Amino acid sequence: MTIDPYLADLIDRMADRSDSMIDMPDGTKQSNSHAKFYDAYIEAKALNNTAYFEQLKHFIEKTKKEDLKQKAYAILISIYANTGEESIINYVLDRLAVEQKEWTLHTILFEIEHMKNPLPSHIFIDNILHLTTHKKHIVRDNAITCLKNTNNTKAEEKLIEIISHATDPFQLTYANGTLAKIGTRKSIPYLQKLTNHKQQNVAASALGAILKLSDSSYLPLFIEHLENGKLKYLGLEGVIRYGDKDVVPIIEKRVKELVSKKRAMQLYLSKDETELTFAMRFLTNYVAEFNSIKNLYQLLITKKAALLWNNEIQWLNDNKKSFE
Repeated sequence: MTIDPYLADLIDRMADRSDSMIDMPDGTKQSNSHAKFYDAYIEAKALNNTAYFEQLKHFIEKTKKEDLKQKAYAILISIYANTGEESIINYVLDRLAVEQKEWTLHTILFEIEHMKNPLPSHIFIDNILHLTTHKKHIVRDNAITCLKNTNNTKAEEKLIEIISHATDPFQLTYANGTLAKIGTRKSIPYLQKLTNHKQQNVAASALGAILKLSDSSYLPLFIEHLENGKLKYLGLEGVIRYGDKDVVPIIEKRVKELVSKKRAMQLYLSKDETELTFAMRFLTNYVAEFNSIKNLYQLLITKKAALLWNNEIQWLNDNKKSFE
């Protein structure tokens, strides 16, 4: 079967790295945002012609050039994403059990992960699940993160199995992150066991996942982490999310801890909120009931002002009326 000249040219352009870097006036090189392969990938993402399926299938099974095969897979997944033609994605998923090269497996998994819509719950994902324990970390980690874009209960079951038995911190961190996206409260007891893991990334991703999946019944867990744990910023988020006036003293204590000495770096809990401003915003809800909040505000803008970041000072000034 002869491949359509347009498809052959598109695959070649997607693989072309001849202009991926450009020379700068100072003699250095910089990534070229207008490289041929960038434009080719954008073009491929828009394809919706299912008639290309058989040609690309034949090309994949016959070509000896692994890099071109990878581009053909990317095109197939784009066509599926734009049409919903399940015979295409079923073929690609079947090929996960056939392909041996790690970068080809990586390409398939990466493209599935970044589709605009998740795989429907009835799609057979066992080949993805099998690759979550692949010997090569690039395949294993991609398979785990790929599960973010599935709607199959088997995915959560596999991730629970991973976080219950795996020892590799990267594998645990990726699994926790995926559970944060697709998990249910069923996963929380297993995640909870990892919140005191010696590796900070593992512990933080586990508590972060719980924060995404939990409800107000988990307030005591977040209070414990805020008061005694190493992940105080996540504890703070949970306490503020689920707490009321009863947690005001705990929040005030955390603010005082934050300004007990100069902080080495700013930690943002949202786009423009540091731990301190995040906490103080919560406290504005209870100023009328707690005179201590007004006192804390005065402490911050006077004696502790030198320990604040400029954006925190600005926030306190902008919200002065809320503390009167």
